[in-house]
Amino acid sequence: MNMRISPLSKILLPMVFSQRCRGAARYAEALACHFHAELVLLHVVTPPYSLYAGAGEAAAYSSAADVVAERLAQSRTELDIFLADAPRDLRVRGIVLEGDPAHKIVEYAHAEKFDLIVMPTRGYGPFRRFLLGSVTEKVSHDAKCPVWTGPHMEEAPASTSITLRKVACALDLGPQSRVVLGWGGRIAQEFGATLAVLHAIPAATVGLGSYYFAPDCRLKLISVF
Repeated sequence: MNMRISPLSKILLPMVFSQRCRGAARYAEALACHFHAELVLLHVVTPPYSLYAGAGEAAAYSSAADVVAERLAQSRTELDIFLADAPRDLRVRGIVLEGDPAHKIVEYAHAEKFDLIVMPTRGYGPFRRFLLGSVTEKVSHDAKCPVWTGPHMEEAPASTSITLRKVACALDLGPQSRVVLGWGGRIAQEFGATLAVLHAIPAATVGLGSYYFAPDCRLKLISVF
């Protein structure tokens, strides 16, 4: 396999200060330290959909703009506190924006030409994702760069102890498979990990005993390599 993938130089970490995001930050720090990349923490403040949520808030603020301004200031303070614990040798900075989270994350990632986005999933099942939506799912769909994600990131170990030993590269043998394989191979090479290339066949057409396969599967896999 001879595919050259550019090294990671800029990594984006969308942050909502949850335990999942703090766990994702450990993976982002580990990757940034390994590749000597810049890490940017991005927090997006969602604007209020109405001027006031209730009478108490109406008495405290003169306009919806005041609500947003206070949320932005509070978010910057929380981000500064979080950044204070970052490793000293890590190039890291924080950004706070206002708007729809998924849209702003993708827009900022494209504008600033990030190589990777790291963010957790919420761990919901299909039905809850349908009802509540998922920022991570929207970002994964719209982002041009790879998105490193997964559930249960709150259980992540310390960034200094994170390493990769096995990388699974799942391919659908479509137009993007070569790029996906290139990224999987590069990550495995960087960490000295074992690379497994996987392709799932939803409906088998040929069987031999207990083994089933698509007749052109082998040829497609070879063409990807």
